[in-house]
Amino acid sequence: MTEHDAVKIIKGNIAFTRELIDAGETPEVIGTVSGSESAREFWQSVLDRAGETLKAREAVSFHEDLPVNQAFGILLLWQRLKPYVREDRGSLVAFVFGEGTRATPFTETDNAQKPAIATYASTPGADGSQRQLSMVELAMYYRVPVQQYLRRSGFDGLVVQWGDEVQIPTCDLRKTDSGLANADVVRFVSVCEMTAGQAAEKDWVGVDADGRVTAFIPRRPLAEMEQLADRGLLQRRDGKLFGGINLGSIAVSYRLLDALLAEFATDVNDTGANRQQRPDLDPQFFTALTIAVVDDPAARTAAWAAACEENRAMAALHEMMPDILSRLRRVIETVAQDTGRRLNMRAMDCGEPFWGDIGQHPQIYKFYTALRATSAAGEISRAIAQIADVEPDRDGNRIVDSELGPDVEVRGSVLIGVTVSGRGTITDSVLIGTRAQEIVADQAFDVGSTVRELRLAARSGTYKVVASEPVDAGPGERCTTLFVPGHGGQLMQVHEDTDLRDRENCYDQPILGNPLSFREAHEAMGRIGVEQLAELRQAATDEVLAGR
Repeated sequence: MTEHDAVKIIKGNIAFTRELIDAGETPEVIGTVSGSESAREFWQSVLDRAGETLKAREAVSFHEDLPVNQAFGILLLWQRLKPYVREDRGSLVAFVFGEGTRATPFTETDNAQKPAIATYASTPGADGSQRQLSMVELAMYYRVPVQQYLRRSGFDGLVVQWGDEVQIPTCDLRKTDSGLANADVVRFVSVCEMTAGQAAEKDWVGVDADGRVTAFIPRRPLAEMEQLADRGLLQRRDGKLFGGINLGSIAVSYRLLDALLAEFATDVNDTGANRQQRPDLDPQFFTALTIAVVDDPAARTAAWAAACEENRAMAALHEMMPDILSRLRRVIETVAQDTGRRLNMRAMDCGEPFWGDIGQHPQIYKFYTALRATSAAGEISRAIAQIADVEPDRDGNRIVDSELGPDVEVRGSVLIGVTVSGRGTITDSVLIGTRAQEIVADQAFDVGSTVRELRLAARSGTYKVVASEPVDAGPGERCTTLFVPGHGGQLMQVHEDTDLRDRENCYDQPILGNPLSFREAHEAMGRIGVEQLAELRQAATDEVLAGR
């Protein structure tokens, strides 16, 4: 597939997403799962709006308050989600865990929830005004056509969205796949030829020629992948290996979820369990499921022994739950008795999808500034932002819904909903919702800041800064304002090259002149209420605007 063809398909899927939502062809229930009660309350406030946008009958935020880990976390979700399921439209739920350390301090800006970071996409709010979509909303928004593709193909179940990356497939989502009819599990993959680099860097799903899942295959050297092909777990085409790069999410039928919950309910609801002694989804639980489906007992035992020998995680699972295979076999036999067929595990080949990622600061810069890029990613990003039809002016700008004073010069930039009342020089930058009296931006971005004076050097970026004093972001720096209770609005900054995985030296203690550490900021902003934060931010914003 050429790049031109891929862009055409992705843009078609973007348009189709809006058609589905306008027609109400969406999941009947949407939701999130988070790790604290304060996070649950925050995401419920988001879902109340998102449910209206996606025309869901129910929008529910869940708190994972039991020590379940990933695999049993899905079953706990199903236990709590099931009472809301009444129709055949399916359900879509995003898991929004994680500290988001590599995106700090932007992570902390909105109640210490990284998936809440605002994007360049918007949708009409209840009052008719445009409302910016958060990252997880955007991810769910473009998971809707995938979920409906499965439903139209005959799948009846839950689609789980891991994290907040936006993925838009390069397969035509207006079509259907008869192979997905009555699927019990669907894994989302990108089927391709294996290279040495990809084999060692990616996790894979084995997929046979008919689209059936054969195995979950953690990353390993290409030579070891050859051995798996000899066992029929990977395809060989003209002497080359093919598999499906794991794209992370999973869909599980309601029928299988019922059977799994019936078997593992005691484990799921064990309040005294050690979360570290509970299986993750990949590779542990899903690998066990792909082996348990093998009908021949001797072959099943041999496959399990090989998995435990090849992968330490599987050996750990065997030690934690030595009866896991026999218990999963009971589940599979229950489903077979109910349906009269073997467990049906399928792969959906999403091609080479468009990715939108804000996991760390270089990706955040790439995500926002793609709006002005001449690349395929730029074309797709502008389609998502609904400015694809805005042609550049003679200075190479796309300026939408913005008010600029006569002393503002703009070149090669994208401005959406921007107000600059005084002087400004904006070059090769992206500004979204910026309000400033004076601004200088060069190869930079800003999202949602209200400032009197803002200077953005090359590769810098600001996010929801609220400041009466001049703000100066140096090359590669990131700045935001955190409204920490008892401390007022605090400007926090980091550099895109800061090693935020170094907790001792970079995360757990104040650096770069910040008034508190990122860890302290995360804890404080995770406790603040949604309404309290909104009031603090609005009061500070009003003060800045009144001073103009």
